[in-house]
Amino acid sequence: MSGAAPPIRWRVAEELVAIGFGRSRVVMMNEAHSGLRRCIRTRKVGVRVVSAAARAGVRHLAMEALSPSFAEEVNRARVVPAARTAGYLSQPEMRELIKVALDCGWTLIPYEADLSKRPSHLTHLSQGETNWREEEQARRLGEALALLPAEAKLFVWCGNGHLTKV
Repeated sequence: MSGAAPPIRWRVAEELVAIGFGRSRVVMMNEAHSGLRRCIRTRKVGVRVVSAAARAGVRHLAMEALSPSFAEEVNRARVVPAARTAGYLSQPEMRELIKVALDCGWTLIPYEADLSKRPSHLTHLSQGETNWREEEQARRLGEALALLPAEAKLFVWCGNGHLTKV
């Protein structure tokens, strides 16, 4: 058929990240998880994407799972410390993602809400607590971005729908 449209070629994650950083200084990606159950495939894609983002000039990785003390220790030592808890940061794929970022010379930026400051009237895992946490994370990301040089690019790794606009 002479009038047929050419086949559509799906882009791989690395291409999408390169396009994203060509248009914006911030690119956000999310992984699939439910509590501590996770989709290992999404983290493996994340590891691949870190290298593509590094080629695009990225040198900062913001992750919601990071605590300020963990990020400070890792940024100073440039190694992922031995797992201390059973949380996300003890999972091998998350540790590999962080290691690859460190190997690329990146700086980790924590932006998780400080749950010890959660308003007492909010019930654990309620919609109110979720909204408060999302607002705190957005505020912290904004503050972190404002502290970076104007030309610095930021790759944000989060879970599930945390990157949605609504």
